[in-house]
Amino acid sequence: MIQHFIKIAFRNFRKYKAFSILNVSALAIGMAGAMLLLIWIQHQLSIDQFHEKKENLYKVFANQNIDGQIQTSASIPIASLTLLQSGIPEIRNITGIRAGNKLLQFSETKLNVVGNVVDPAFLDMFSFPLISGNKETALQDSKSIVISEKLAKSLFRTEDPMNKVIRADGKDNFIVKGVCKDPPDNTQFGFDYLVSDESGGSQNAQPGILVELQRDANIAAVNDKMNAIIARDKTTTEKTTLFLYPLQKLWLQSHFENGKPAGGGIDLIRFLGLVAGIILLIGCINFMNLSTARSIKRAKEVGVRKILGGSRQMLIGQFIGESVFMSFVAGILALGIVAFALPSFNTVTGGNLVIRYADPYFWIGLISFILLTGIMAGSYPAFFLSSFKPVKALQGLLEKRHVYLTPKKILFVFQFVVAIVLINITILVQKQVRHLKDRETGFVREHLVFHSMTNDLRKSYAVLKNELLHSGSVVSVSASDIPITRSGKQTKIGDIDFEVRSCQENFISTNGLQLIAGRDIDVVKFPGDTNACIINESAVIAMNLENPVGTTLKDNTHYWRVIGIVKNFINHSPLQAVTPVMIRGSNDNSFINLRVSETKSMVDNIVIVSAIFKKYNSNYITELQFADDDYALKVRGLKVTALLTNIFASIAIFISCLGLLGLVMYTAESRSKEMSIRKVFGAGVVSLNFVLAKDFIRLVIIAIIVASPVSWLLMDSFLRPLYYRTSLSPFILFQTAGIALLITAITIGSHPSGRLGLIP
Repeated sequence: MIQHFIKIAFRNFRKYKAFSILNVSALAIGMAGAMLLLIWIQHQLSIDQFHEKKENLYKVFANQNIDGQIQTSASIPIASLTLLQSGIPEIRNITGIRAGNKLLQFSETKLNVVGNVVDPAFLDMFSFPLISGNKETALQDSKSIVISEKLAKSLFRTEDPMNKVIRADGKDNFIVKGVCKDPPDNTQFGFDYLVSDESGGSQNAQPGILVELQRDANIAAVNDKMNAIIARDKTTTEKTTLFLYPLQKLWLQSHFENGKPAGGGIDLIRFLGLVAGIILLIGCINFMNLSTARSIKRAKEVGVRKILGGSRQMLIGQFIGESVFMSFVAGILALGIVAFALPSFNTVTGGNLVIRYADPYFWIGLISFILLTGIMAGSYPAFFLSSFKPVKALQGLLEKRHVYLTPKKILFVFQFVVAIVLINITILVQKQVRHLKDRETGFVREHLVFHSMTNDLRKSYAVLKNELLHSGSVVSVSASDIPITRSGKQTKIGDIDFEVRSCQENFISTNGLQLIAGRDIDVVKFPGDTNACIINESAVIAMNLENPVGTTLKDNTHYWRVIGIVKNFINHSPLQAVTPVMIRGSNDNSFINLRVSETKSMVDNIVIVSAIFKKYNSNYITELQFADDDYALKVRGLKVTALLTNIFASIAIFISCLGLLGLVMYTAESRSKEMSIRKVFGAGVVSLNFVLAKDFIRLVIIAIIVASPVSWLLMDSFLRPLYYRTSLSPFILFQTAGIALLITAITIGSHPSGRLGLIP
């Protein structure tokens, strides 16, 4: 029986080639779009789920009550975290995790790599297996290092790296005590090296503390014991409570509001899951529409089968089987599309996704996905076709052209509603991106270059600076703790949260800031400027200062004299409001900032500047960084969102157009006699086109009417949380309506049968 159904399905595929190709193409594109998103979603859901002890691993968070608002932080504000392990028997292991980077050198090979500063228990807690070495002892010594397999090959080539000495940052020696398998892509703790925290890690405030609990530990009891310990700690200045949060939720659900979990990356997962479902649903709806549209062609087949004793259940099984067959063909095409598109998708999202052909779970998931799609797409046509009465089916009395509301029309309208909503959102997101690009940054990022302050450069900074300024390629030099394009540390002055930066001299001129009052910091010329600071307009407003220059501000431990006021500059995301900023004088800085000449080409400037840096930075790799590139990272997320919205909106529109084209083909074919009679009676091509197109245009107008208020609500909810946002204009809705009608007209006119001059 199944073999018979497959044979019939294959014959129908060959007999109705045009319809079959349209059906399979639309379904394949919808499946490919959904598969791309589902592969990305599956990767996100798998992050750090491979650790054997994941159910017993927790991260320590701190809630601080500040002005009645509870702020949650992963930076633990106590000085004796070893008490957590020694004082709480339920804690089996504890480790700090602090990301960093080092210049590692073996022989003549130098590499800048990223890694983690951890505690010795790290390798026992997490499933990063060692190829060489003992995980129990590999990180016991502060001068031991564990490296990844990839780094071992890069540094040592074919040599055995165990017990070899690696020089780090030109000053520290580490002994290789372990080689680790390369961490997988689905971890947030990726590294090329691991070193043990020289200060004991667990004894200092850490940006990340993770603990392993005993299997039978009570979380609430552990939280109570931690807070009993912190209550005895004298370094805590604010009311602080600690709590444990599961590692399994850390990646996607680590956003907190007023001390309570409030989503996070899981919100994006749910949204993209919804988009994947909608894209697939549009493909299935397209399949339903085209299948039911040509139902008249199969009516006699249904009638004959019923007269010969075929039951409705058998017919439903046959038609769903045909749908599953088409779905398998579409699934194979979709897999090819995904394989072709995945490298570009990775480029857009910054990911490294792959199709795991060798994984049996992948094939189980793919086959299940295809079967589900086939059943979903074929369900309505199967029930519709199997409901035909045998006599009417044989007589061809099935069409109800004058019925105003039919399932086919509802599905068609729904398709275009989704497409129109996506077009509206796409236009708005693009408008928001342009709005951000046009926002005044408050500093001049063009021709602004920076380099990390290595130990070699720190020793030769004065000579380096002088040579750069006399090279003709650099007009200003400044040393600071971070580049202006990055966010600084946070502190509290009174009740006001401040972002804190530090600099040595020429910070304003080098970065192109606008000085409103006072002067720039110059620690070289005025050594007392190590107690001075510059603040921005937001700080003046927040602290209600009438004459800010000369005012003294106090943080937890120090007094700072305000010597200058600068105009606001973007210090966080361009989507956010500018917060109060304090720029302090300091001789201890981590970056060198350069403003290069605008009269020379950028290429010439970089060649000259790089040569000078290499001269004084021989023990390190010279890597110039650019403010333009750094700033672009701030809006990259929104640009990626805009691009993905464009892509998937285009997919939805394309599938809808394929469905419309199929319906045009069917309508032109089924009404060919009517069109011929109209021509005989003198109807012109324009009037015939209008007769054919008016029903579809009417449905598209209904879709526009339904989609417009939905689009407005979604666009408003998208913009509302953004501090710096574009305006929401009704013009977007009119623009989208015009696009939808134009696409409809082009699609109808693109088929020869639609250009009714060709109809006999």
